[in-house]
Amino acid sequence: MMDFKRCRAHVFLALLMMLAAYSCRNGQVDNREFPLNGVFKGRLSDGRTLFVVRSADSLSVSGYAFLYDGTAVVSPVSFKVDSTGVLRFGQESDSLMPDLKLRRTLGGRLKLTVPHKNVVGWERQKIRLEYFYTLDDGSRYVIPYRDEICKDVIVHSDVEYGRASGYYSSQPTDTISIAKMDLFRKLIVKDLARSMARRTEVPLHMDVYEPDVESPSLRPVVVFLHGGAFMFGDKRNSLQHTMTDYLVRRGYVVASVNYRLGISFGGLFSVERTIYRGVQDVREAMSYLIEHANEYRIDINQIYLSGNSAGAILSLTTAFMDADEVFDSVKKRIGRDDLGALEPAPNSDTEKFDIAGVVSMWGGLIDTVVITERDRDIPVLLFHGTADDIVPCESGLPFQVGFDSWLYDRLSESWRLYGSAPIYRHMRSMHMPVSYVAFPGYGHEPQQTDDGGVNENMATILDSTGVFLYSQVARHYAPCELKKVAGRSEAVYALEGSCRPVVWLVDGGIVVEQSDRQVSVAWFAGREKHTVRAVVMPDEAEVYYEKSFDEHGF
Repeated sequence: MMDFKRCRAHVFLALLMMLAAYSCRNGQVDNREFPLNGVFKGRLSDGRTLFVVRSADSLSVSGYAFLYDGTAVVSPVSFKVDSTGVLRFGQESDSLMPDLKLRRTLGGRLKLTVPHKNVVGWERQKIRLEYFYTLDDGSRYVIPYRDEICKDVIVHSDVEYGRASGYYSSQPTDTISIAKMDLFRKLIVKDLARSMARRTEVPLHMDVYEPDVESPSLRPVVVFLHGGAFMFGDKRNSLQHTMTDYLVRRGYVVASVNYRLGISFGGLFSVERTIYRGVQDVREAMSYLIEHANEYRIDINQIYLSGNSAGAILSLTTAFMDADEVFDSVKKRIGRDDLGALEPAPNSDTEKFDIAGVVSMWGGLIDTVVITERDRDIPVLLFHGTADDIVPCESGLPFQVGFDSWLYDRLSESWRLYGSAPIYRHMRSMHMPVSYVAFPGYGHEPQQTDDGGVNENMATILDSTGVFLYSQVARHYAPCELKKVAGRSEAVYALEGSCRPVVWLVDGGIVVEQSDRQVSVAWFAGREKHTVRAVVMPDEAEVYYEKSFDEHGF
């Protein structure tokens, strides 16, 4: 009898220990069931949805929660879960009561006991929080043309793209800052003398840079044109190397082009003839790239022009000048043989060049009227220092630093160059796509220091160029737009177009409902940034692009 009682006591004690162990285990929250950045949601009896998000990267379970009833903006409240599964909020809330009990259940669910006030008083309702999704910041998506995709660059040096009558096509120089203007003037005098010589057939070369990475698709190409007052410069200058390195590592092909240099004596209108010859060369270079598109895997519908100073003048003029807008000085010949048609020479290729965009760095135009309605599809990004006295930011003669003020004013009345500011105003007045980044107080080459180095403006130039080019590329390869759905109390956004989303990403809130084409967002009050993004993939290639929509006023 005694042994039976002892055995029964042992069994009872074992059962108590098992029950205690189970209660302890069941009372704790298994972190594997509540992953970092995991979003859980459950429906309350009053119709609202409770969202619980674990956001802290620690062993304990902590994060924030909020109630969602379809309104656009919510107020999240932080919480921590103790070892027994009690969820405690870090502040008082009218929407969420303290001491919610959180327990683990089977099937990836968390059971939460929530105080709820009914007509009689407080009662405790039990809801199941089901796993919804895991928050994603998008960092795992490496997006070509926006992010760096390779380290190595393939270089095709001194590719001859044509020959033409001229003085010379390359005059390498060290970087010349404004502090070294005496050297600058000596170079101008030297090259003016060189331009008095008889013109000969000049070989024209470019360097082509490719990203060393496998790609199933054709790539956009940026044609880069160096500066140098049309008298000196070369396709391998320091700014070109910086820009090329930045762009090629993101997937672009870059063609750095030399063009004919030298200005003959013949008045200010000789500058127009020099610009015209440069435009002919740029068009010849583009013709060569189109002809060899398969060799370099170039998308001929995505040709961008970029350059600094004289190269920017060529970029803008090439993009906007049509055959019926050629300079009068070219038509009248001013004592010289006619320079030929605008189409590439000596080639007979008259293919229409569709320029996808222009990045102009402290450049200008002979006249803004060359930009017309038929140029509406050419987006432009402009950079310029507001104190530039080489190529004026507003308008006037170039090289103001070399003129007496009275003479400068008299000459500017008959011939002038229009800089980035009037180009921007003209395009804005016509509702054309244009962006302008001004550097207040900076002169020519605003990215340079007095000793020829670079300053913080270089980072601005690179970042702005990257955003500008990527926005155009993404519009071309992912033909859809992300727009807010009107007439809804909640924040709802939809993709319009022929591309499909891969994942929805939100900054300053979280997704509360989603489908292939549409997403509902709960925006957090008090956050500085409110952006919804869709990472999309075109049907024809495994290449990701991103569409975004920024909200303001929260």
